[in-house]
Amino acid sequence: MNIDILKPYLNGINAPTELRAHTNYANNIMLTQGNIILNSQSDISGIFARTYKDGIYGASSCPGFSEEAIKNALKGAQQNADILALTSKNKNYKLPEIPKGAMAAHTKFIKHPQSYLLEFVTQ
Repeated sequence: MNIDILKPYLNGINAPTELRAHTNYANNIMLTQGNIILNSQSDISGIFARTYKDGIYGASSCPGFSEEAIKNALKGAQQNADILALTSKNKNYKLPEIPKGAMAAHTKFIKHPQSYLLEFVTQ
């Protein structure tokens, strides 16, 4: 996944906003009495945005990894923040300053091939 697609959208954001691309991986192997009855793998990607306004966060996510998904997630997060901020009692609260830019994942993820997992469970 190339996160460079996110960078053009960072400059036009006025409110404190988090924009994140993510992928969830799933491997399913099921054995019954030593016989493989299920062997599948999948991955689902999406875009997540979270926007701050008047002491409230608005969040939104969209499936897929496209410019349309980025635009929709940002728009949804802003709309949710606007609606929720109408009832906020923390309008004067300001978030601490944080640096802008891309941040790598906190943990290193090792994606094993399905053949490795099959061999592991059948031993």
